[in-house]
Amino acid sequence: MKDLGVRHRLISTGVRVSEKVVNDRIEALKDLSLTLSTALDAIGTLEFLGIDQPLDIESGIDFYDEVSRFEIFLIQRALKHTGGCQSRAAALLGLKPTTLNSKIKAYNINWRPIMQTNCQTEG
Repeated sequence: MKDLGVRHRLISTGVRVSEKVVNDRIEALKDLSLTLSTALDAIGTLEFLGIDQPLDIESGIDFYDEVSRFEIFLIQRALKHTGGCQSRAAALLGLKPTTLNSKIKAYNINWRPIMQTNCQTEG
C-alpha cells in the first residue's frame, strides 16, 4: 500500500518514466532504508556497549556490571526482534522462558511497549 504513494509521487513529478524504472527506484529506496536502519542499529549498539569510547583502564572495569549491561542489551534486542514475545525471545537466546522472565524482572526491563498481540507460544 505504501508503494502506491511512492509510485504516485514518482510519476506525478511530470517526468515520464516506465513502470520498471519506478519499481527499480522503489526497490532502491527500500534497500537504502534497510541499510540505514542497520547502520543506525550498529551505531546504537556501539554506543550502548561503550565501544565508541575508549575504556578507562586506569579506574578499572567492573566485570559484573559489564556482563549485566551486555545481558540487558541481548534481552532487549531479542525482545525487539520478536516483537516483545518472551517465548520466542527465550528460544532465540537459548534460554527457558522462565529464566528469561526472571532476568527481565531482575533487570527491570520494560518490554511491554514493544509487545505485539500476535505472540503465540510454540508448542
